[in-house]
Amino acid sequence: EKNFPIGFSETPLLADQTENYKALVNRNQSFAGLGFFFLVLGVFSSYLYLRRKKKAIIAFTIFSLLSGIHFMAQVGFWGYFWYNYFHLNFYIFVITLFSIPVSGLYFFDKLFGVGRWNIIRMLWQFQLIFSIGILTLSFFGAITYTIAFVTFFWVAIPALILQVFVACAEYFSGKPRAWLLILGS
Repeated sequence: EKNFPIGFSETPLLADQTENYKALVNRNQSFAGLGFFFLVLGVFSSYLYLRRKKKAIIAFTIFSLLSGIHFMAQVGFWGYFWYNYFHLNFYIFVITLFSIPVSGLYFFDKLFGVGRWNIIRMLWQFQLIFSIGILTLSFFGAITYTIAFVTFFWVAIPALILQVFVACAEYFSGKPRAWLLILGS
């Protein structure tokens, strides 16, 4: 418990209860809206998967649901269900944060296939193994969460930049759907 960063998503606010509620609502509207949007999108795409049975749709469903759960954890939504239980909300936030790049790369892999050099598949598999390893170390207290976050960003950002370059190569090789992934990345 000494490993938890205080105010991991924003600085603490000291005010009366009414001002705290106003600040909470103003600060969290956009994340709650994004979280709800991604959750609805994930549920809708899971319905599409049941009708079409395409692997790219289930990969997008996983990405959307993880993104929605993450944004809702960012506003503390899961803490409303389990009153005064910071740990659960923090763990959901961290696990989904580390899972979103994996699911995004997995979706890209299922949408365009392996490709010539198998780069995207290797990236999402490496990212998955790395995330499991770094989260295990931080959950057991071998490293701090700050080190885990910094290391994660140093690994995830180059992988996502490489994904944009591969999407550009896919677009220029004649796959017109790739521009959506270029804009979304």
